[in-house]
Amino acid sequence: MAFLADDDDAFEAVLSFVDDFATDDASSAAAACGAGPMVDEKSERENVRLKLILASQIKVAKSLESLLLKRAQQQIAECSASIRKSVDEGCPSRHTLDFRADASDFQELLQYLNATYNEVDAVLAANGLAWMEMTQRDVQMREGVNGMYLEVFSNKEMPFGLHATAEATWNYFKGSKKHRGTLYAKAAQNLDTPYTIIEHFSKELVAGNSSTDVRIKQIVRRYVEADREVVVWVASITPVDITQTPFGGFTSRHRNYAVIKRARASTPQHELSLLQLVSHGMLDTHTGTIYDPKYVRALTDFLLNDAARNIKADQQLIENVLMDQMLQH
Repeated sequence: MAFLADDDDAFEAVLSFVDDFATDDASSAAAACGAGPMVDEKSERENVRLKLILASQIKVAKSLESLLLKRAQQQIAECSASIRKSVDEGCPSRHTLDFRADASDFQELLQYLNATYNEVDAVLAANGLAWMEMTQRDVQMREGVNGMYLEVFSNKEMPFGLHATAEATWNYFKGSKKHRGTLYAKAAQNLDTPYTIIEHFSKELVAGNSSTDVRIKQIVRRYVEADREVVVWVASITPVDITQTPFGGFTSRHRNYAVIKRARASTPQHELSLLQLVSHGMLDTHTGTIYDPKYVRALTDFLLNDAARNIKADQQLIENVLMDQMLQH
């Protein structure tokens, strides 16, 4: 349980940092104002500047304090779970993906990926993330040119710089930790195109009291822009058992974004970044086919719960990586 001692030390360091900074700034402010009754305009401006710096430092320290406490609690839970967890014998570690065998499917996904990236600004403008700075999560149904779709998004200010947050985000989504539930088999391959990974895997999806086994084809790509980074991944999901209701009769398409950019309050001395996650899911339907509304509603609720759970977990696991990196330095 050595990690608890490390987190306690870091937690005490954060509190000490806030106390020391408050004391130092109070002394500096008093010196700037002077003992006499005459306070010139320059001293007033300096006083305001010091107060703003103090407020910013306290905000960063409180964010780190909250993350440290949350990380310690999660490590305790992970440690307990690892004791109870049995070895999963049904999931080979990694295979080579035969891209040619499913070339048409992946070619369609590549086109979907490019279209999804081209629409990132429109998506962020529609749900408000383009201007949002405060921490928020939301779930809603939206109507697009191809029909109704589910949207789940989150916005979180991170007490880390853009580069560090972007690297942690890409390393997370290109790896296997993003897969939750039982993973039966997985094949992955890096394409010659930079920052592009294709995946084909089977897994159990769990949401609430429901679960189903599915096959997923997915492409993940990172885009490095001048003032932000964007990770996009698109997927097609098909049921393993086509007779299982309500899941067997439907396939679904998904597009997802992770946008990392500097927060407005970020400064060279105290960097802050925004981690914005967006998930869209749409059921594939066929013209002329009549679907049972009860099954459509059940599957919609299932996909919505799964997407909301994934976004919450993705954000938390990326935070954990950044916190672990900070504690190691």
